[in-house]
Amino acid sequence: MTVETAFQMDQIAPNARHGQTGGFANPDSELRAGGIVAGVFFIGLLGWAAMIPLDAAVVSSGVVSVAGNRQAVQHLDGGIVKAIHVKEGDFVNEGDVLLELIETDLRAEERSLSSQLIELEAQHARLRAEQDQIPRITPPERWQDLDDIDKRFAERVLRRQNSELVARTATDKAKRSIVKSKRDQLVSRLPGLEAEKRAASEQLLILKAEIDTLNDLFTKGLAELPRIRALEREAANLRGRIGDLESAVAEAQDAMQETTEQDRSITANRRESQAEDLRNVETRLSDVAPRYRAIAEKLGRTQLRATATGNVVGLNTFTVGGIIPPGGRVLDIVPSNRDLVIEATIAPEHGDDVQVSDPTEVRFPAINSRSPPTFAGKVEKVSADRMVEEQSGAAFFRIEISVPTTQRADTESLKTYEIRPGMPADVIIPLKKRTALQYIIDPITNSLWRSFREQ
Repeated sequence: MTVETAFQMDQIAPNARHGQTGGFANPDSELRAGGIVAGVFFIGLLGWAAMIPLDAAVVSSGVVSVAGNRQAVQHLDGGIVKAIHVKEGDFVNEGDVLLELIETDLRAEERSLSSQLIELEAQHARLRAEQDQIPRITPPERWQDLDDIDKRFAERVLRRQNSELVARTATDKAKRSIVKSKRDQLVSRLPGLEAEKRAASEQLLILKAEIDTLNDLFTKGLAELPRIRALEREAANLRGRIGDLESAVAEAQDAMQETTEQDRSITANRRESQAEDLRNVETRLSDVAPRYRAIAEKLGRTQLRATATGNVVGLNTFTVGGIIPPGGRVLDIVPSNRDLVIEATIAPEHGDDVQVSDPTEVRFPAINSRSPPTFAGKVEKVSADRMVEEQSGAAFFRIEISVPTTQRADTESLKTYEIRPGMPADVIIPLKKRTALQYIIDPITNSLWRSFREQ
């Protein structure tokens, strides 16, 4: 070691010793600084925990279905397949014809009943026109919807019934005309009989006066008895004539009354006949009309139509000429224009937390995206009681959550996602607002609440 090096070390040593005693001051100040830093950190952490939201929620997994689920298309009557217009997976609109059945026998029966029904309806309309004394028949409103074949037949039937209406009206008028003519004759004859009776009565009065005068003269010997007897015979004849005239007047009046009764009888008989015919027609209508409607509905069912808009699945009829049994299931339709329904389960302890109409958040893990979209849904159903899984024995409540179709269709960014029934779904049901601090403190306060009540 050189002298110069030794001199430098001598200079450094005092400085080192000085640093050990006074370079960082007092150790208490270091503790205070550390405490301040820790306090600031703890207060900041509490502030953060008190402000940062950490809401309570129920999280569940479910499966997508469709409101109304799959629509089964069945045939009530069954029959022989005439044509098949769809295949598995086809998209159909509600009302589209899916399948046709052979309708030959049904068509023949429908034509027969339709002809009977038109005939009876025309008769009914004609009888109503007779009752109301209307010169022309008013066709039933139903005839406006008849097909061309039935319309032509109905026109022929209507012409025939109008002719019958005219003939029956003419016959009725002829009967009434005969009675009226007879009555008119009696009315015109009655005044003559009355006048003749009055004249005979006046003649009788004159004869009686003349006979009385001759009797007085005869007692005085001034008149002859044969003359008196002749006048008495003439008076007797007049009395007989007056009696005949009175009888004739009475007969004429009786005949007039009889014509009135005949006129009433014609009217009554006509109305009774019309009422009887109307009852018979209505009885037959009550038999034919339901049979026609039933066969028409059955004929309409030979065209099996889509009950909803969606995709065809489960088609089990492939052969033209094959037989579909009554009530047989032909295919299913998965509706495309219905709201999606998420069928999920929740733990029993959340059975009272989740209520109908609660808002939900739904995500679909099957959507291949870095940030899958979140759909807003709503709780539609909560099972009335808890259920138990048969295999595992786990208890749960079943819930249904709806996701409106319009939400997906109206959002441009979501139109590319095709959500199908059967896809898995994650469901979050917010329960209450809370912070991170409440999340930490709640278990402690709950534990204290229980401990203070233990015996």
